[in-house]
Amino acid sequence: RRAGGAGPARCCAFCGDARSVWACLVCGELGCGRYAREHAKDHAAATRHGHALELETGRIWDYADDRFAHRVRPVADGERLACRPEPDAAKYTRLADRYERVLGARLADQRAFYEAKLAS
Repeated sequence: RRAGGAGPARCCAFCGDARSVWACLVCGELGCGRYAREHAKDHAAATRHGHALELETGRIWDYADDRFAHRVRPVADGERLACRPEPDAAKYTRLADRYERVLGARLADQRAFYEAKLAS
């Protein structure tokens, strides 16, 4: 059973437990939490889907960092949800310049590697 799908109740797709239900944010699979039978955690480990939403509280768990990543707050009609302020254009330019330098260095390394292989 997937989050938001048809069904009588939101419960774990594996055992049917309705306590502490988490929804995978990648595929929507519903599983019970760590303090029940850990089916949500097992799903994340098996599929490498890294984030899940606790349906009761709106908290998001990050399995890679093993901590809560965010709390979803209710939004009034017409209000826009903004988690952090928009960065300025200069920040994007600095980031693009950095990635361009890193990519250029990696490409130069790859070129030297393959040229050496061809020469031998």
